[in-house]
Amino acid sequence: GLLEHVRDGDILRVDAEQGVVTVLERAAVVAGDAATPATIGAKAYNLGVVRSLGFAVPEFVALPADRVRQLVDQPNGDGFLEGVLHQLHLAAHDKMAVRSSAVGEDGTNGSLAGAYRSLLNVDRQHLSSALCEFLASNGQRNGEAAYRGSVIVQRMIAADYAGVCLTRDARTGKGDAVIIELLAGGNEGVTGGGAVPDRLVVDRLTGDILEEERRCAALVGVEINLSDLVQHFLTLEARFGQPLDIEWAVADRKLYILQARPIVGGR
Repeated sequence: GLLEHVRDGDILRVDAEQGVVTVLERAAVVAGDAATPATIGAKAYNLGVVRSLGFAVPEFVALPADRVRQLVDQPNGDGFLEGVLHQLHLAAHDKMAVRSSAVGEDGTNGSLAGAYRSLLNVDRQHLSSALCEFLASNGQRNGEAAYRGSVIVQRMIAADYAGVCLTRDARTGKGDAVIIELLAGGNEGVTGGGAVPDRLVVDRLTGDILEEERRCAALVGVEINLSDLVQHFLTLEARFGQPLDIEWAVADRKLYILQARPIVGGR
């Protein structure tokens, strides 16, 4: 009956004891019933592409901005948020990140990295207030009258180490190298500039380390399979067909891709 009419992206409540499945929210229907960068923003779209290519991506939901505004204006959507939390498969101690995926952000014509505020370490009890805070912080940016695109709600990874990778960037004068910066723990210190990371420049063809700056004391003695990391990043670049700026994390020896954006002029 009902399950035959459930679509990918629908938000459901499942009562296992009663054997009842309730559709709380239908997936947003956009052009061709397919999400595009013009509807959900390139950041969320790229995450979906990365996941479809078989790379590990922490569970996430891309909420249409209009739906989030409706939730904020009329805070009677407990069932909706319950469905979001169910899709993320959160353990009791898990936290969430609330990130932007605005139209025009992380596109092929340029990145607006850092233009929008992210909220980190949000627990399930405070998701509604975090969404309100997100809209209040990002309501008017870059000449737009209102935030357009989607809002990413994503399970945070308790990373052993994390960082960023430029798979190729001619602007640095190292177009034939992969550049990796990493820190112990999450990558907020790298992306936010609040800490000094290790920095490695690796030859794309040979895997040789061309430059090495070891500055993170907490990484001393940590076993890192650098060649495996580089191979994964280059494989992802090949699938996209263009150089990438990748945010990533490793937890329990598993690599997660947190974001992937094109590097404009990176060839």
